Amino acid sequence: MVRSGRALLLALVSVAALLALAPVASAAAPANDDFANASVLSPTLPVTGSGSNQEATKEAGEPDHAGDPGGHSVWHSWTPTVSGPVGISTPGCFNSFPALVAVYTGSAVNALTPVAGNQGLPTPVCFGESAEVEFTASAGTTYWIAIDGRSGAQGSYEFTLKGAPENDDFADAQVVSAEPPQTVAGSTRFAGKQTGEPDHAGDPGGHSVWYSWTPTTSGPISISTCSSFYSLDTLLGIYTGSAVGSLTPVASNDDAPAVEGFPGCAAANSEVRFDADAGTTYKIAVDSTGGTSGRFTLRLRGRPANDDFANAQVLPAALNPTFPIGVSGATTDMATEQSGEPDHAGAPGGQSVWFSWTPSASGRVLVSTCTHEGPEGPDTLLAAYTGSAVNALTPVVSNDDATGPNCRASDSEASFIASAGTTYRIAVDSKSPSHGRFDLKLEGASANDDFGDSQTLAAALPSSATGSTKFTTREAGEPAHGGEPGGHSVWFAWTPASSGPVIVTACPYTESIVPVLGVYTGSAVNALTPVAGDSIRGASCRSTAAGFEFDAVAGTTYRIAVDGEAGSLGLFSLEIQGRPTNDEFATPEVLSPTPMTAGGIDRLATKQAGEPNHAGDPGGHSLWFSWTPSSSGPVEISACGYTREIDTLLAVYTGSAVNALTPVASNDDASGPPPNQLCQFSRGNSEVVFNAVAGTTYRIAVDGKGGSVGRFGLAFERAPANDDFSAAQSLSAGLPSYGNAVTKLATKQAGEPSHASDPGGHSVWFTWMPSSSGQVTISTCAYYGDLDPLFAVYTGSAVNSLTPVVSAEDDPPGYCRSNGSEAQFDAVAGTTYRIAVDGKGGSSGGFQLILEGVAPNDDFGRPMSLGGGLPSRNFFASNRFATKQAGEPDHAGNAGGASVWFKWTAPVSTEVSIDTCGSGFDTLLAVYTGSAVNALTPIAGNDDAGGKCSPRSKVGFAAVANTTYRIAVDGKNGAQGAIKLNVDARPANDAFEAAETTPAPIGWYWSGTTSLASKQAGEPNHAGDPGGHSVWYSWTPGKSAAVELDACTSSFEPLLGIYTGTAVNALTAVATTDSGLGQCDEGASTAFDAVAGTTYLIAVDGAGGDSGYFELHLRAAVEHPRSLSIASAGGGAGSVVSFSAPIACDSSCSYRLEVGETVTLDAQPTPGSTFSGWSGAGCSGTGACQVTLNADTSVVANFAPAPSGGNGGGGGAAPAPTPNPPATPKPGPKPLRCKPGFKKSQVHGKAKCVKKKRKPRRHSG
Repeated sequence: MVRSGRALLLALVSVAALLALAPVASAAAPANDDFANASVLSPTLPVTGSGSNQEATKEAGEPDHAGDPGGHSVWHSWTPTVSGPVGISTPGCFNSFPALVAVYTGSAVNALTPVAGNQGLPTPVCFGESAEVEFTASAGTTYWIAIDGRSGAQGSYEFTLKGAPENDDFADAQVVSAEPPQTVAGSTRFAGKQTGEPDHAGDPGGHSVWYSWTPTTSGPISISTCSSFYSLDTLLGIYTGSAVGSLTPVASNDDAPAVEGFPGCAAANSEVRFDADAGTTYKIAVDSTGGTSGRFTLRLRGRPANDDFANAQVLPAALNPTFPIGVSGATTDMATEQSGEPDHAGAPGGQSVWFSWTPSASGRVLVSTCTHEGPEGPDTLLAAYTGSAVNALTPVVSNDDATGPNCRASDSEASFIASAGTTYRIAVDSKSPSHGRFDLKLEGASANDDFGDSQTLAAALPSSATGSTKFTTREAGEPAHGGEPGGHSVWFAWTPASSGPVIVTACPYTESIVPVLGVYTGSAVNALTPVAGDSIRGASCRSTAAGFEFDAVAGTTYRIAVDGEAGSLGLFSLEIQGRPTNDEFATPEVLSPTPMTAGGIDRLATKQAGEPNHAGDPGGHSLWFSWTPSSSGPVEISACGYTREIDTLLAVYTGSAVNALTPVASNDDASGPPPNQLCQFSRGNSEVVFNAVAGTTYRIAVDGKGGSVGRFGLAFERAPANDDFSAAQSLSAGLPSYGNAVTKLATKQAGEPSHASDPGGHSVWFTWMPSSSGQVTISTCAYYGDLDPLFAVYTGSAVNSLTPVVSAEDDPPGYCRSNGSEAQFDAVAGTTYRIAVDGKGGSSGGFQLILEGVAPNDDFGRPMSLGGGLPSRNFFASNRFATKQAGEPDHAGNAGGASVWFKWTAPVSTEVSIDTCGSGFDTLLAVYTGSAVNALTPIAGNDDAGGKCSPRSKVGFAAVANTTYRIAVDGKNGAQGAIKLNVDARPANDAFEAAETTPAPIGWYWSGTTSLASKQAGEPNHAGDPGGHSVWYSWTPGKSAAVELDACTSSFEPLLGIYTGTAVNALTAVATTDSGLGQCDEGASTAFDAVAGTTYLIAVDGAGGDSGYFELHLRAAVEHPRSLSIASAGGGAGSVVSFSAPIACDSSCSYRLEVGETVTLDAQPTPGSTFSGWSGAGCSGTGACQVTLNADTSVVANFAPAPSGGNGGGGGAAPAPTPNPPATPKPGPKPLRCKPGFKKSQVHGKAKCVKKKRKPRRHSG
């Protein structure tokens, strides 16, 4: 069995976790604990050392290794026989503690001379490129290598010393096995370039290694450095010849032509393809651009092993009725068509692969390639045959374009009745020019389709099973389950061992099925007696889950049917639960000392005699948890309602009996969702904060307000680990470097300064030791809560005696869409900087911290690769501290002064658009060809793109296949900031007839661009705007539902049109409702009622002819929305706002809010007016109006002119006029304030509160 890369990664991570958590028995100190007893390493490279520092000590006079006191050091000695550069690596996967590595010369532990160490280097990663301790070794010199644990850590370790690669020279090329596929790990670190060696892929490089490959068979071959782990910008050259100075080129490449998922190509990888000849020896060179070096993976791939009919891949015989069998990650890439092979599904294809399947049982089977959620992958052809020769096959079934609910149009799907013992030959081909990876799935019918074949469930509770309604039927005489006609039922039988109330829940795995339940007694499908009970929708896992509650009687056999609403079908899980085990105080769920989450369903829970009313409400369905913390400090506990029915109550106590408890904290309604991101607004959330004492057992009760019941989650938040100065979080020495935290429970220490001259009160600390000197930008960006972040940078070793370096507040960086701050300073290598982040005015929340240095692609000779594909995007670049080189042209006619360079290789000849829309500053953009910065040929340039993209830049030009373009991004007049760079071709879905098909299930994401798109003759104006650059999508939902479609983009103002129809000039617009920004920071959203089976045509265009990149998200609308209509009346004027919901209305407005949501409205008269009272929604008088949205509701705010000479602008009656002195008008309406998690935004010309995204714009790689 071949394990996927992801499975291997998870396995290694699990092993590492077990190593870290396993208790270590007490043992004697290691033999190499003392310097004098150092373990001697082999002089020949490479060499590996390993061991443990458990119980090791630190000797008198021993130095602090890598600048850390450590305390548990062990020693190794190494005396090389040859001189040269050496690197010491400590792999992140196999060390159970953060190691300190230091290299010395000398003869005594108290008189050592430092050579090198990992001080300031980032922590090694499990996979990928890690920094190494590097030094130049001299033959005959003894080097002493100390391994210690950072901050006193102990455990096992491993390290490797490596020098120049053994295959550095052409004559020492490493031999690669003849038959592909082959994978070889390599590195260019410490490699050189020989005299007479060619420039590989036209780049001088400088760190090449060599491989030799002699195939035994002829055929197409792909040789690449494609890897998901390494980002080295490689150069690849293939040659024939016997001397490095007289080679014949075969193929070469700098940037791979396509970027794919694991184990595909990163933008900086390289790939070549050619027809290899058997017996020819090919010399393969791998180098890297710009003088860089590092690790890579060399891959050789030929034709798929199952390219020929005779070599068909054999599939498992038995079908799994719940989960499909098949092959993941198969490919048609480099496959061929055999002589005599039929055209599969009636199309010529030409890149087929074969599978063989001999079922062990007869029955209907569905074969498909329907596995993709995005536009990637080949346009497949699928066919099944019987027969023993490729030119004499009998067709069974075939398909070109699938119509299933989980399929794209380019997928394939077909079903047939399979006969046990018959061998079926399955061909998957792809239409030219598409080719690539696909998943083949075979799915069978469920064994419990008929009542007589019911699956027996375990008697003991909880009892569960999984199932599928695909290919199932409805029997003659079978009742309509849950009142739904259905048509695809499966059956279960359950005989409980004890009596009592139970809940049966059918939870869908995907949106393709909306389950319905039927529970019966009886022995025949046409003579069943329905069991009395309560049906529940949204019972547990999803809003579409089906539930049924009834009183079960021991020994009675219950027949449970699961079907699909409106004929929907798919996978589901079935569970039967009784009373929760933690229903009573005496049997709580015991939580770990450091819990993160817990939860439950209180539907069948009870309230005990003597149990208190939690949070002052009688409740009636409480569950209990027990928590004994291992450390003292503040804690926040949140009870989050996961289903609509429950409004949680939360209470914390101490005590040993339910009738004699001491209250600690309690809450009914939380002010907002906690930072754990598990809670949503208006879901009946509760929240408490208190100071927990280590060793104290806290009893936590969760109940439902007013007897409400449902599913909830319990979330815990402690003070951040880096709350105190002494526990500062270490940041990576290399730049950029990232950190983040939530400051809500953070505190301010005694003696701590006021950062940025603000008292704050919720500070967290970071420490950073740069490995090199230079200018640094430090910035913060808030992404949760009401945090207005400020920061300060210091040097010093105690919180009460720090030396300020720089501080900032109220200056958000360009990439930040919320509150933030930014400053610059000159960092000195080896200096420890202490960074404090706090909240202005005591505000708190979540933030991201970013440190940036000189852009790595500052020079023309070290460009950042965008790969060789279309589209290509880079959202995380910057021109911080960039310069302009001697001889560099003025880009877009402006002197600039802070340019950075990118390179992109066109995969085909086509018109392309390149833009910097969404960047954080006023950009200059220019495109060139050429190999030297002072001898470039201009292709295109732009200063200001206009439209919403302005003042960013956009260019368009005709790209030529295989040409490498050099792209410069500068700042107008030297401006600097974050860069977003997009390279796009004309979209394939520009025309209505070429609309991209999106998945049927609700919840999909789809990215696209309108750049270079056009508008067709007869095409309507979308959203009433002529636009001019539209693209089209097609969506056919599998079920009816209210949905919202978001088009998120910062590049342009999107227009959305939803239609039905078959021709672009004869479309019927679908009734939609403007949803403001939806879940976007910037963009547009629209809502409509989707009908199952209807094909909707979705157009995306740009207002005023603008265009750019966007992301679509189709999601379920707010569950059971209720309309709140607000109007103003009377002769005065004013506005209605809410601080508990995103409402700001100054005339007549309508809002769609969640059912049951409680909203408090405030009236704010304008100067010269007075508020005279409410009408409607049960509100009256001049106070606040509180509305609970159990139904559509209307409310009117009445404003009257202020009496002559009156103050105006206030509520209630105006005071009597005062002739002298004249009245001073009261302030105008209060500024709009938004609750936590929302922000101010202009929505169609009005200031409103809109929900923030819960992630920052930039993140750590």
